[in-house]
Amino acid sequence: MGAGAFRKIEEYIHLIKGDIVEIGSEQERTTPIDGSTRYFAEIAKENNFNFYSVDFEQKAYERAKFLIGDNAFQMLGEDFLDRYEKSRDKIAFAYLDNFDFEYPQLIGSRLIYEQKKTYSGYGLELSNENSKMAHLIQTKKVVRHAAKTCIIVFDDTYINKNGDYDGKGGTAVPYLIKSGWHIIDPHPVLPYVMCSNKEIDK
Repeated sequence: MGAGAFRKIEEYIHLIKGDIVEIGSEQERTTPIDGSTRYFAEIAKENNFNFYSVDFEQKAYERAKFLIGDNAFQMLGEDFLDRYEKSRDKIAFAYLDNFDFEYPQLIGSRLIYEQKKTYSGYGLELSNENSKMAHLIQTKKVVRHAAKTCIIVFDDTYINKNGDYDGKGGTAVPYLIKSGWHIIDPHPVLPYVMCSNKEIDK
């Protein structure tokens, strides 16, 4: 729902020295315009970067596998990051758009019902608390492997009416801020947040 937030990488491509990691592969219903996995695959090929896409769900994994081959992984993002080998380059750009979040306006909808059913089939419980926790755990692991300049993009993340970060990165973004990371390129409307371990002047 971040309206192509992943495309912000184009504005920072000159700073990237390391791997691109996507946790939450594009879905089967995704159009070519807003398909993140296909997009990152093209960016990586054009710029000679390693790109890894991770998703626990079978169809999303199969789609990523079709697009990028052996660099697609079917597992939880946190498990992939545990296996991220030290011999690989550091992570320079991470796009975290996995473990779905229930927007208030969608609670009780058919979409949420189907998502809960899918998650249950993998032994997972879909809830906003679990979504935030998954993104926080993954964020801490990305930080551990962060390149000298590292950018993390949280899709479906926004500031709520109380002025607090909410959505998928609702817990992870405050954690990064407390750890000395910076909010970059904030958008007043679209629900995504970008953070970097360096102050960036494009």
